[in-house]
Amino acid sequence: MSKKLIAVAAAAALALSALVAAPATAAAFGVSLNGDVGAGGNIGLTSATAAEANLPTQDVLRYATADATTTGTVVRVDVTTTAIDKTVSVTTTGGVKVLTAAQWASSAVAKKSTAGATSVSAATETGTDGAAFYIFTTSTTAGSAVFTQDGNSRTVYLAGINPVAYNLNFSTSATAEIDGDIEITGNVTDAFGNKITGITAPGTSLSPVFVDPMTVQAFGGAGTTIGDWEEAVDADDVGTGTYTFTVTAGDTAGAKIVGLTSANTTKVTALGTPKSTVYFSVNVASLAAQVTALTAQVAALTTDYNALAAKWNKRVASKTAPKKKVALK
Repeated sequence: MSKKLIAVAAAAALALSALVAAPATAAAFGVSLNGDVGAGGNIGLTSATAAEANLPTQDVLRYATADATTTGTVVRVDVTTTAIDKTVSVTTTGGVKVLTAAQWASSAVAKKSTAGATSVSAATETGTDGAAFYIFTTSTTAGSAVFTQDGNSRTVYLAGINPVAYNLNFSTSATAEIDGDIEITGNVTDAFGNKITGITAPGTSLSPVFVDPMTVQAFGGAGTTIGDWEEAVDADDVGTGTYTFTVTAGDTAGAKIVGLTSANTTKVTALGTPKSTVYFSVNVASLAAQVTALTAQVAALTTDYNALAAKWNKRVASKTAPKKKVALK
């Protein structure tokens, strides 16, 4: 064999040995979201671009495959591992909960808002590099689900949308001025405690998420019309879900009863009894008259004190008590 052929054969053998010895390139670890998860780029990659799912306001977990659905409350996450027959672990934060594919398929697991866990693990399907999980949330604030496998990690952010009014949480002061206003402050929350933002004054156009007009009932001469409705905002001028409004106190003194009612709130047994009605008792009086009355009370108490002080000082002078006089007011 010529030296040239020997050199070519040697080079080919070396190349073949290198090819055989080189390990196969590992598959990339990744996750993909399925279902109605919102619109826009980088969905679920950050809290600002969190995937979205309807809150389970009817205490039902439902996976809907169509992107345009308005009924889905669960997002499916398909995980691709770096090799076949691997185990994936998931931990969640915030209001996010997770179920494995086996749990989701099991008839023994109720598809309710109390289902799921904050930590699960599951193997890929036998002989494959894929595993599926189902996540949902009970919070409008973005929470996360972290998927890990052999040191690889991906985080998915999820936020709940479309809260439904369930509880009225308001308070007011115990007194009000005649011909003034009774000021009421508070919020409207869903069954999971999420504040509902963007509600406009009841009696005008209502925000779509607050479909039941909040009405005012009053006894004792208080007003029945909501006025000066205002939502507090944060530093970025975004509504916080805390509202302040007024009703008139009336022109006569006495106890006034003011009630707020969201009449059409539907009870969901598993979520507890809704707080759809709240009443306040307010004492309406003239503040000027109260000041005059208090001034008179102070004057009377001062007179009584001075009379007692004079008697005490007289006893001190007569040496029938310790020799320490007190000052008059």
